[in-house]
Amino acid sequence: MKILGIVGSPRKGGNTDTLIDRALEGAAGRKADVEKLYLRDYNISPCQGGFTCEVAKSCAIPDDMQRVYAKLREAAGVIVGVPVYMSQIAAPLLNFLDRCRPLISYIDTLGFPGLSPAEEKAVREAKTCLQLWKGTPYSELPSPGEKIMDTAINSYVAKNHSHPTATRRLGPGKKGAIIISYGQHVENRYPEVIGLLTNNLKNFWGLEIVEVIGASGVVKKGDVQTREDLLTRAFQAGHRLADGRSGAGL
Repeated sequence: MKILGIVGSPRKGGNTDTLIDRALEGAAGRKADVEKLYLRDYNISPCQGGFTCEVAKSCAIPDDMQRVYAKLREAAGVIVGVPVYMSQIAAPLLNFLDRCRPLISYIDTLGFPGLSPAEEKAVREAKTCLQLWKGTPYSELPSPGEKIMDTAINSYVAKNHSHPTATRRLGPGKKGAIIISYGQHVENRYPEVIGLLTNNLKNFWGLEIVEVIGASGVVKKGDVQTREDLLTRAFQAGHRLADGRSGAGL
């Protein structure tokens, strides 16, 4: 079993990093194969928003995110940790979450509305996002993936009076844990940050969230080392991920 720790902090060796280490120690103690990656070490460009991934089932941008997709696919459990900056998720993780759009698809759910095989093939082979990444203005490009997705969704809504559910491409059975750290000495200070992360990991990635740890009152490097409560919770979260046990049930 592979457990992946994702450090969304731009700093190494800080409180978020320490808590992820502790969670991975817990998983390793249950004989899981563990790996930690620092998003700051990866060249991850911003999402171009052209919806190439909607139909192509992969991102067209040839950067380090391709390596991260592979790690997400092979992991049975994922621990995501991030500090709160300016009352929101730190930039490395926010950018990374945008680039996880290939993990869901409405076309996988709804199919191609009224296209011939040749037209479907042309849509699948379009590389709008790659051209945007290379600098072509959006106004000069067709965006067939966006158009087909919009048509399919609108057709579904007209018939069913509700929004369709996207297909999750990571596969079933994966579990996740969330760690956020922040300086305010207030418990549950950032429910909106937790909500954003939970929505992404649960509703987009399809993970069952076994633990959410809000590490309040940690500012300086090493602050979390005095918080045995947080270190214990992180360690136990690693246990649950490796054991495949449920936890918070969010």
